[in-house]
Amino acid sequence: MITQDGFPGEFLTEARQESAVSPVVTLPAAPGSYVLILTLASTQTLPVGRLGNVPFQDGHYLYVGSALGGLRRRVGRHLRGARRLHWHIDYLLLHAVLLEIWYLESPTPLECLWAHALAAQPGLVHWGRRFGSSDCRCPTHLFRSVERPLPSILGDRYQGLVCLPVVDGCGRGARGQEPVWP
Repeated sequence: MITQDGFPGEFLTEARQESAVSPVVTLPAAPGSYVLILTLASTQTLPVGRLGNVPFQDGHYLYVGSALGGLRRRVGRHLRGARRLHWHIDYLLLHAVLLEIWYLESPTPLECLWAHALAAQPGLVHWGRRFGSSDCRCPTHLFRSVERPLPSILGDRYQGLVCLPVVDGCGRGARGQEPVWP
């Protein structure tokens, strides 16, 4: 498990690159939708593109997205770290640790359906007005939980969901920081 914020892939030692990117290999190339389970160790305010400065409390975050161009490509980008910050989640991934990826292959985007299911769950807080949802009518695609969530939080919408822990607890975090390995 990483004890710092995480890493961008280019800062890994050669010996660790293979295991750290292996979730990308495991992910299908097919289109689908996904939930990133993140943890943020401390409360902080982060710049998030056009959303401006967004306050984040420590805790667990669930980010819902779709990958119509392929899960491996989109989620792989999240794991490797963006060279250019484009999506709202890119900004949070600079500081949070990625714990798990939940995904489902589907040619139909499910992110809004999942966001509505998560919004109805007690214990989850809508976070970041319009975070990740600038291309739809959802209030947000980011939710905060004090406890680490389980896939069953999606209710009956989690049937067929694949849960992929990030290998060796490798997360991404502040650029330039070396990971601390157990």
